[in-house]
Amino acid sequence: MSVSRSETAKAAHQKRKIALWRKNIFFLTGATVSFVLVVLGWNWAAHLVPWLALLAAIIAVTAFAIGARWGAAPWAAAALMLGVPVAASLLPHFPPSATGCRFSVLTFNTKLTRGPQEDRIADVIFRNPADILLLQEVMRPSVLRDTLRAKPAFSGYHTLASDGNGLLILSRFPIAGPIEFPAGLGVEIRVSGQPARVLTGVGSRNHDNPLETSTLFSGIIAAISGAHSPLIFGGDLNAGPFADGPRRLRGGLSDAFATAGWGFGFTFPTPGRSIGRLGAFLRTDYVWAESIFQPAAAEVPADFGGSTHYPLKVEYIFTGVGVNGAECAGS
Repeated sequence: MSVSRSETAKAAHQKRKIALWRKNIFFLTGATVSFVLVVLGWNWAAHLVPWLALLAAIIAVTAFAIGARWGAAPWAAAALMLGVPVAASLLPHFPPSATGCRFSVLTFNTKLTRGPQEDRIADVIFRNPADILLLQEVMRPSVLRDTLRAKPAFSGYHTLASDGNGLLILSRFPIAGPIEFPAGLGVEIRVSGQPARVLTGVGSRNHDNPLETSTLFSGIIAAISGAHSPLIFGGDLNAGPFADGPRRLRGGLSDAFATAGWGFGFTFPTPGRSIGRLGAFLRTDYVWAESIFQPAAAEVPADFGGSTHYPLKVEYIFTGVGVNGAECAGS
């Protein structure tokens, strides 16, 4: 009889524990949804889609394991909805074949947590050379320009620096002149004799102000429709790939990493910030281009030189221009 009572007591205790867990699951549901929608807002939440998908999956599995199947269902649906596009980004990408000459682009937000360190940033670029260098949040653009051009590999590069907004463009290809781009810095270059426009800039971090957040994206979209020569943009959008801004750009430009990269493509933060010691967990740096520029490869080098961001390097094929497979000519 005592054994039976003990078993009954244990069963009752187990039921109470399960009931408590069920209540906790529903509380966690409400708390998480409130945090995402009220505290973070959609633009910030869009930064964290991979991690929100993982959280939803963990909660769904936990709820199912303790018998709270009704609690598990919405979390499983959320994990599926968020996880499918994330999972797609983890698959190898095979860009469409294209013929034409090749060139490379490196975008790099060089923001430092400490004082000027042009030599360290220049060393990162020297180890990851490219035909077009798009640099943002440069502490002293003119100094970094001179530091890079002092290296034989970049001595012949053409440059445009903006000390006022910390932007710097270097190009192996001749620069025909600056172009108007109020949201950043832009030049027209000649690649194998063909004109092309190159833009760089940094998106606003003020996600609570939609007008301020959309300034860079609106400027890029205006540039797409405002001229005839093909466009490349490289920079730090301060927005995840699922945010509204990048989705707007997909109407006229191709995201190089999404087309030719592999994995998450996280570029922020680096160990240059304390939290970065845990590893990068956000993708905010991009290279976008019109369809005549076919991305053949894209990677995030594990090299940062004290910056809070990792660089992003893309290899392009200039479709129908120059000698197929050869480097694009610099004139």
